[in-house]
Parts: sequence; structure tokens; C-alpha cells
Amino acid sequence: MCIGAQKAGTTWLYANLAKLPDVALPPLKEIHYFDEIYRKVNTSFFARVSAQEGMNKWWWKEKLNVSYRRVAKSKNIAHARWYLRYFFSPRNFNWYERLFKTPAGKISGDITPDYCILDKETIQFIHERYPQLKIIYLIRNPVDRAWSALKMRYMQRRAMHIGDINEKLVEDYYQEFHEFNDIERTIDNWTYHYPREQFYIGFYDELVEDPVTFLDNILIYLGVGRAFDHEKLRQKVFKGVAGKMPADIKLLLSRKSIDQIRFLKQYSSRFNVKYPEKWLVEAQRTIS
Repeated sequence: MCIGAQKAGTTWLYANLAKLPDVALPPLKEIHYFDEIYRKVNTSFFARVSAQEGMNKWWWKEKLNVSYRRVAKSKNIAHARWYLRYFFSPRNFNWYERLFKTPAGKISGDITPDYCILDKETIQFIHERYPQLKIIYLIRNPVDRAWSALKMRYMQRRAMHIGDINEKLVEDYYQEFHEFNDIERTIDNWTYHYPREQFYIGFYDELVEDPVTFLDNILIYLGVGRAFDHEKLRQKVFKGVAGKMPADIKLLLSRKSIDQIRFLKQYSSRFNVKYPEKWLVEAQRTIS
């Protein structure tokens, strides 16, 4: 189970894991089962189709539409059956586990970045059912990750220009998505139930610098064969919205992120990871 973070390489990971002969991932990347339980989302069909806002509107207006177009284009009957079950069957553990039925000898998994927001009670619910689950948490410099999320939210989805992203919009984003930006909370909640050897942290910086080693380390952790095309690993998947971070926004994001970066520096020091220290130096330089 890959629990995030958003804008930290989860789509790249899904695309490249799906190519491996020992892996059989669902045709849809994000399942959104446990985060909807945590959010207490009404997942009835009527609630979905009548929603005017929130996750249900996104589910009906975007997710179902995109999935239909994919099936229509591919004409894959097995995928069509999978999507019918996903969208129209009652959501429970039996429904969830059937989404990951795989041939013998293959592994499968759920890559849903929103799982990083789950509380300890919801994670306990998962642990009781799947105590041997292997967790993957991808981390990106909180300043850069937030900026990428802001661009997606305001420029891609609301057709704004880069100069339209101001302090108020940043504050609105942090108020609505504060749990996504609380790395310390995510690590604390998940490692409360799962031991460190079942909780793998990967850094986006390594994906950018050396995608082969980045994926190789994850496959070793998962116990999966490592037959893949090295050149294709260097290709971007779902490239984000272009746009350089304005200086005033970088200052604001650095101030909001520095406590999380300090935590990461301290937390990762025992694993000889260099990236959070570099992020801290950059944030301190920006603030000063």
C-alpha cells in the first residue's frame, strides 16, 4: 500500500510497477476506500450522482468519466468488469479484496496518496485485517510538494495564471489540506501500528536523480523481481503544471514547512539520508 504523498512520484511508481511481470495492479491507480471511511463519505449511488461538491462530485464527474473513456478506447473486457465492480458494487472488505485478485505468484497493491491523512483508528482498522501489509510513503521537499499541489489545484483545475496564486489562496489550501502537509502526523500514525520494517520511506529527490536505484530499492523491499527497462524509467509520468515559484510564495511556503523539514531531518538522520538536511538549509536561506 502506497500512502502518498501527493505530487511525490506515486503516479510514476504506479506506472512502472504495473509494467513488471511479477506485479498485477488494478487498472485504476487510486482506490480511495479507507480515506472515504475516515472522512465518513456517503458512498451510496444516489449520494454520488447527486453530489454538488466534495469527493462524491469528483468521483462521479471525473473518475467515472475517465474510466469509461479508458475502457472504450482499450476495449478490454476484463477491465470493463473490474470498473463495473469498482463503481457499482457495495463497498466493503469483500468488494475491496476482489479488486486485487491476481494470478498465483504475483503481488498487487493500492496506491492512494490520500491514505497519508488517515488517523490511528482507521489505520488500526486496516492493520487488524492486513497485519503483514507493506507500506510505502514517498516524501518530497514540503515546499516543492505544496507548490506543485497549488499549481494543480489553481492553474490546472481552475485555469488560473501563476500570478493569481496569492497568500490567501495558499492559506485556503493549507486550511483545507493541512493533514496532507503534516508529515510527522502521517509517520507517527502509521508506525504506531506497523513496525519500521513494514514502513518504507522513499524520497522524490532520489527519483529525480537516479530513478533506477529508486525503483530498485522499492522492489527489494517488496521482494519483487527487477526486470525493467532502465531508459523508460527516466521518462516523466503525468508531468505537472509548468511554472516557477514566485519569491513571495516560496517565502510563505518555507515558513509553513520548516517545522516539518526539521522533523524530517531529525527522523531521517538515523538512516543516513541527506535530502532533508539540504531542504532545511534551503528553507532557512529563503526565510533569512
